[in-house]
Amino acid sequence: RGAFPRGSAGTCAIGKLNYYLGKRAHDDGRLSARYDVDFCDDPSSICRGPSSDPNVNAEIRWLMGIQFWVEKVQGYTQDGWSYIDQLHNFVDKGLVDTGFFDNVSRIVTRQCHDESKCGKPFSLAERRDVFDKIIDIFAKAQTGKLDIEETLAPIQQEQLLTSPPAEKPSNNPTSHPSDRPIFEPPLTTVVETDAPITASPTTKNPTSSPSYTPSSYPSSVELSGLSLDELS
Repeated sequence: RGAFPRGSAGTCAIGKLNYYLGKRAHDDGRLSARYDVDFCDDPSSICRGPSSDPNVNAEIRWLMGIQFWVEKVQGYTQDGWSYIDQLHNFVDKGLVDTGFFDNVSRIVTRQCHDESKCGKPFSLAERRDVFDKIIDIFAKAQTGKLDIEETLAPIQQEQLLTSPPAEKPSNNPTSHPSDRPIFEPPLTTVVETDAPITASPTTKNPTSSPSYTPSSYPSSVELSGLSLDELS
């Protein structure tokens, strides 16, 4: 909703906006007329915007916020607590009284300054963070240390550059996979040996028995002295 909080645009507030700046002022021919829009007949146009120009639409919401601030905050006086008086105290004490900001936040969000009566304000941490930044800008401006370009420059988002694809994808992918895999494993296994390689087999027929036979087999007595690990 922009500058004015949710729920602040009641019938009275919208009527005043229409009277001073909207169709009522336009029909009366008053110099204050700014929009030929009947906000009472179409109150959603305040948030939606009646114009094709986004700047005009944003201006209406901002003026609605200014109207809310002047009537509900600047003119607030209740139970001996006056916004104008407390504002002067806040400035005189060096703009460091956080209690003043909390009370004003309660007025904006709960229409009450007293925490014992209306509780804590909404979004207090976020509001205080923004307020501290604004106060810091004002303080630097008064001392001549404010860098306007640095303060007002928009934040540039870092652009992540990605490499182009290696090749263009096919327009018509295949409907089913190929019948056989692209890579076929070898059917034979190569066994390394230290024996010399001959041009041709030594004989056409292999020997019927191995060339080496043990001279004797171990006796049962020798086997009984071995452990299971040695036997295996």
